[in-house]
Amino acid sequence: MHGKDLIRGFRAASWNSQEAVQQFIETAASRPPEDVERMLDTLLEHKGSPREAIHQNRLYVFAAIAGSSLDRSLFVPFVRALRRGDPQLVAILGDFLPKVNNIEGHSLLCAAAGDERQNVREVAARTLSQVAGPQALDALVELVKQESYKGRLEACEALVSKAQHRALPLLVAVLNHGSAMERARVLKWLGDRDLMGKERGAAMAAITRALDDPHERVAAQAVGAFASLADAETFFNHASHLADSPRPYVAQAFVAALANFPDLRGVNALTRIYRTAAPQLRLAVVDTLGAIGTDAVLPILVEAIADEQLTVRNRVMEVLVKCARAGEIELGRTIIWLLRSRNVDVRRMAVELAREVGDPSGELMPKLLRFLRDEDWWVRERVMDALVEMSGQRLTEHIVGYLKDESDVVRRYAVGALRRLKDPRSLGALVRVAMGDEDWWVREESVAAIGELGDARAVPYLLKLAEDDSENTLSVILALDSLAAKDACNDVAHYLSVPDENVRIAGLRFLERHGGPQYAHVLEDLEEGASLALRDAIESARSEWQLQAQAARIDRERLSALDRMLIDLERASADDLILTAGRPAYMKAMGQLIEATEKPLSASDLEVMLYLILNNEQRERLDQGAEVDVSHEVKSHGLRFRVNVFKQLTGIGAVFRVVKNQIPNIDDLGLPDVVKSFGDLKNGLVLVGGPTGSGKSTTLAALIDYVNRTSNRHIVTIEDPIEVIHQCKESLLNQRENGTHTLNFERALRSTLRQDPDVILVGEMRDLETINFAVNAAETGHLVFGTVHTVSADASIDRILNTFPPGKRQQVRSMLSETLRAVVCQHLLPRHDKVGGRVLAVEVMVNNDAISNLIRKDKCYQIPTVVATHTAEGMQSMDTALAELVRSGQVEESQGYMRALDKKMFEALVSGKEDGAASLAPQVPQGEL
Repeated sequence: MHGKDLIRGFRAASWNSQEAVQQFIETAASRPPEDVERMLDTLLEHKGSPREAIHQNRLYVFAAIAGSSLDRSLFVPFVRALRRGDPQLVAILGDFLPKVNNIEGHSLLCAAAGDERQNVREVAARTLSQVAGPQALDALVELVKQESYKGRLEACEALVSKAQHRALPLLVAVLNHGSAMERARVLKWLGDRDLMGKERGAAMAAITRALDDPHERVAAQAVGAFASLADAETFFNHASHLADSPRPYVAQAFVAALANFPDLRGVNALTRIYRTAAPQLRLAVVDTLGAIGTDAVLPILVEAIADEQLTVRNRVMEVLVKCARAGEIELGRTIIWLLRSRNVDVRRMAVELAREVGDPSGELMPKLLRFLRDEDWWVRERVMDALVEMSGQRLTEHIVGYLKDESDVVRRYAVGALRRLKDPRSLGALVRVAMGDEDWWVREESVAAIGELGDARAVPYLLKLAEDDSENTLSVILALDSLAAKDACNDVAHYLSVPDENVRIAGLRFLERHGGPQYAHVLEDLEEGASLALRDAIESARSEWQLQAQAARIDRERLSALDRMLIDLERASADDLILTAGRPAYMKAMGQLIEATEKPLSASDLEVMLYLILNNEQRERLDQGAEVDVSHEVKSHGLRFRVNVFKQLTGIGAVFRVVKNQIPNIDDLGLPDVVKSFGDLKNGLVLVGGPTGSGKSTTLAALIDYVNRTSNRHIVTIEDPIEVIHQCKESLLNQRENGTHTLNFERALRSTLRQDPDVILVGEMRDLETINFAVNAAETGHLVFGTVHTVSADASIDRILNTFPPGKRQQVRSMLSETLRAVVCQHLLPRHDKVGGRVLAVEVMVNNDAISNLIRKDKCYQIPTVVATHTAEGMQSMDTALAELVRSGQVEESQGYMRALDKKMFEALVSGKEDGAASLAPQVPQGEL
């Protein structure tokens, strides 16, 4: 093709298909430099939108032809074009410039590195980092002195790593002529000992002039840079006056710089500053002492433990913990040394240190036990706290010996420790102490500890103890209450006639919880001469027993007030019913609260209403302060609810969440198509993440329904509680509810694999046992579904891994890299368009070789990059999904921005801005094919 024909065809850009574009490129073949320059001129003349299809096609053709026709003579034209071209042309030229390098154009390239446009500066700087030599360095030294030059930092970034200490003139020029931000950044390079090499002396001279820079943060940076290059003598000679600087950042920088001089002179300087400084600077001193981290800093750290400022004391504790864990100070010796201090605050902090660091070897435990004899009760308490937390039930065998100690105080602390440990092995020792110790407090604490062990074998011993030792009757009844010893009701009823009113009240409370209405006849005998406290107990028992009797008479077929409110909730298309004593009932729809009743619900009415849906065990748990999760049905209307019942300030409360009995088809949820394919997997782990109320349960229900409809498999679900009831279709389904069909979640997990399942739904994966089960079940050939409270794929994987102890994580990484199949994370956002309701934003990660490798190598932070670049495999990032909803008008930009993970990327996606040559594929004008 002749040169004129080439330019004529290039200007016309009449290609109407990708094939036509490729044919033009092949016909043009390799071109002389002058033709490439003419094509470049044509691109620079373009005045329309840079997104026009014609311009895009010209860019593509230019990139292809110029790439095969590169010549050194093109370097100068290319550099000049940088400052006139649009962003996409600049990106193309940036790829070509190193290949046509010509030293004669380096001065122009240096000038381009200071252009007004950031993308031009970045391309020029990147090119300089590859091709620049002494001439470019000299040119930049002069350019950065000009006030209008914008690319000082870009120029330094480009040349410093390449030129090393030879870049010193450039750095000094920026230090003399740059802005405060630029000067501060240059000081970091000047203070790099490895970078400056042979020019350390000259670098120190330049830094010295900046020590008193008028800008505080520049001066602070200079202090740190100077300390990294100077020896102790030089540093103190030139910078010691800054220790008392009135400028806070400078003084703090001086303190931090002393970490470079961990000898006695540096520690003494820190000690002097600590004793005279304000709290904020004392914090900096403590941080520097921690950075030094040798035994030489312990005296001043011990002094700082008693600091008047709580923030300083807490920071000292953090430093000691860090140093002990890093092995920089010997833990046992340090703690014992601190415990010997006359200052009680020092001894207290020593115990906190022991508790924070732990005792993995078991060597510290016996040493700390000796301090149970400390004269300060707080230290004894905290020693015991630390021992229990560090050693757990390993402590039992050591503590039992202290039950025979001559000091009743030590025996009390020993019993208190056993009470907290709840080790079944301590039952015999506690029984012996309860029956024979000479100190009543020790005996009473032992009885309480026996009750809290939860071992029914202790009941006969407790009853015998109450018979033999009347002083212990009250503690025995309380222990029997802790054991829920219903068989002891008749024995306890016997004590309602004793003179001690506290015993009678405790006995009545016991019968109220464990006896039932058959003991109502005892109330009349107790009422005569009863005190206010006993009358309260009588009324409580009478109300409870009346409630039980009333509940037995209620016609289960008749609608209750609660069921009527729940029916109204469903009719209003709301999601939640919130009941609180002393307030009206509220419905929650689309995140807004709506009053459901005009009058407040009294505590007593609400208690009757809610206790009717609980069984005895659930009532007991609620009375003991635990929240209760149950499911509730209004059978007459085919409604199901997930319920959480709890106690709060004004009484009882509950939240009912509607569970849709109609299982949505997975195709109707707005999920990406690839999600449905997860139901076809034969094995592995699939995670569904998102915050509360994001539709995780609905997604899982739709996936289980898809498996149920399309395959012949055995599906087992373990739920707390059951939310969606599935009918068996092609598959066999067994749904189990925690607390109803199994005693506890852990037992259900252990028995699941013996039920020969193909698919397992474990619900929420919130603890180590559940997560460990899911990973192992997936590895043994089962398909496992679970939910996590995370908003991104990489965070979901980190959540799983971080649940395991550090020693097991590498093994779990290996297992997870093989068993994990996919992660789906989602948000439900209010729709902004006329449709109304909510719309789903979804992130999808499918485990491929790249992601598996990242999991195995503990590089989960790189997963978002893989997700963004593997859309062909069905992956998509949350930010992309949110941006698409915003661009389509379905979601307000503020709603999407609030949930975006990378705010800058989200803004770029919403505005349609893309990077450089990322969109250079040929585009055909719409409607021409």
